[in-house]
Amino acid sequence: METHGHEEADTLIPLHVLDSIVDTTLRSIDVWSLDTDVFIDLLDLVAHGLLGASTELRFTTGTGTKRRVIDICKCVQQIGVEKCKGLIGLHNFSGVDWGGKFVGVSKKTWITSFLNLPDSDPVINVFQQMGQSVLDFGDATSTIPGDVQSLERFLCSVYSPSATAKRIPELQ
Repeated sequence: METHGHEEADTLIPLHVLDSIVDTTLRSIDVWSLDTDVFIDLLDLVAHGLLGASTELRFTTGTGTKRRVIDICKCVQQIGVEKCKGLIGLHNFSGVDWGGKFVGVSKKTWITSFLNLPDSDPVINVFQQMGQSVLDFGDATSTIPGDVQSLERFLCSVYSPSATAKRIPELQ
């Protein structure tokens, strides 16, 4: 991996993981980081099948007595492949690491709400799209595209779980 356009370790670590497994079939990789971005990126690598079946990938995080090791492959199995593919989009939508875009809703609330969705919820696909490409939100004069409507419904359910609002104006 001689050249790349990445400036931050968050995105370099997954590239190093992929580069380290190019010439071997049996592999065991341990990544240590305190950064949520790295964890999300590693889940995405596994969910997209980029490591191969014989790779063990562990993520070590925390310090002191709060240090823990997470088996990324098992984590993807428990969460589900499709939801893991949507985590990057959710992570970006909810404000990444540097602070929430939405007042009063924590990163934990976003993640918990997302993980509790039924596997068939269309917003999972919307978050997958957000993690891979630009999502078309339409313009100010058009109606909201169907896939974005599911995002609006999800946002309303996170802000007010007991309310029946499915549109932002109703939530206000």
